[in-house]
Amino acid sequence: MLALHRLSLITYDTREDPKTPKNSTAARAVRMHDLTQRAIIQTLDQEALADAVWAAADALLSLWPSKDTPAGADIAAALRSNTDSLARGPGADALWQPQAHRLLFRAGESLDAAGLVDSAITYWAARQHDAERLLGVEHPDSLKIRATLPASSRSAVRTTEAVVLLEQVAAAREGPRGAANQDTLVAKCNLGASYQDAARTPDAIVLID
Repeated sequence: MLALHRLSLITYDTREDPKTPKNSTAARAVRMHDLTQRAIIQTLDQEALADAVWAAADALLSLWPSKDTPAGADIAAALRSNTDSLARGPGADALWQPQAHRLLFRAGESLDAAGLVDSAITYWAARQHDAERLLGVEHPDSLKIRATLPASSRSAVRTTEAVVLLEQVAAAREGPRGAANQDTLVAKCNLGASYQDAARTPDAIVLID
């Protein structure tokens, strides 16, 4: 890394971090100019680019503290920003092959946990679009994201949006899996709660019956 810095291929931020041992050369942030990034990406074929994107996602996920030890607000924000750039950048489709990379869910969960409701809705909606485009509407990861989005909508008191989304999820899960399947029952339970939020108690009662 120091060699890359000397060659001006990257810059790194060495602000003191209380968790970093003294005399350590570990950087808090590493940055690369957009033109340098573009030049490097243009030298990669599609397979190499896909491998690089997946490796970057692995690295970001490895830095993310578990749910039991939440990241500091600034660290979490930096990780979410990097995840968003990766999810929208060159080769991003590789993050969905052969299935969605766990990082894509972790970033959304971080937004939900931080109470950033509007940002969470925007994020999950974008990931839903990606999942359905690349995996299909009935893929388990697509259904998982579609089922996650209503929770953010309910938090934002967007009950009508939540109801519509949960109706879609319940129908999608019941179709191939049957009414008695656990995932279907969970989806219907969440739908019933949204009916209650929307003051549609009769619909909730019919659903339970």
